[in-house]
Amino acid sequence: MSTLKVNSIIPVAGVPTGGGGGIIQIKQTVKTDTFSFSASGAGNVSGGVSGDAITASLACSSTSHKVLIRVALNVAHSNNNRIGAVLCADGSQISGALGAARGNRSRVSVSGQLGGGAAQILMFGHEYLHSPSSTSSITYSYRLVNLDSIASRTVYLNRSQGDLSQSHYPSPPSILTVMEVSA
Repeated sequence: MSTLKVNSIIPVAGVPTGGGGGIIQIKQTVKTDTFSFSASGAGNVSGGVSGDAITASLACSSTSHKVLIRVALNVAHSNNNRIGAVLCADGSQISGALGAARGNRSRVSVSGQLGGGAAQILMFGHEYLHSPSSTSSITYSYRLVNLDSIASRTVYLNRSQGDLSQSHYPSPPSILTVMEVSA
């Protein structure tokens, strides 16, 4: 039996304009344990942001390749209030993955608000195509942000605010997938 392994296959005529050669590699983190942090809010993305809630690392095989990042985050808030998340590469926020700077608004990659209830969880979906221009390993992460403007609150990953051991309190995973895409 023979095995054929290649980095990519490009047609004789080349790759169409605007087209890519395809997915080179995929890495995925499935986080089933919980994560939480407490911080003041008021949109303080520097002081009110957590450490890495979920991470995945990938090294591109060419500097011309890009990284497609996809995430599903399951979050809750101690006051059933506003939550955000920020996409980072090697610990630094990816500015292209943040909303526009407009007044005092918090620049986040994704955000939402819970409506109430101790068993409630909000699912964030986010996708971004990053151009690292590097073949070094990069650790991609999402950091949670407390957007409650009144007080210090706790933000949770993979659990509800109440988190009781009862059947109507969910226990979902969060999933981060990073894919190398050829140019």
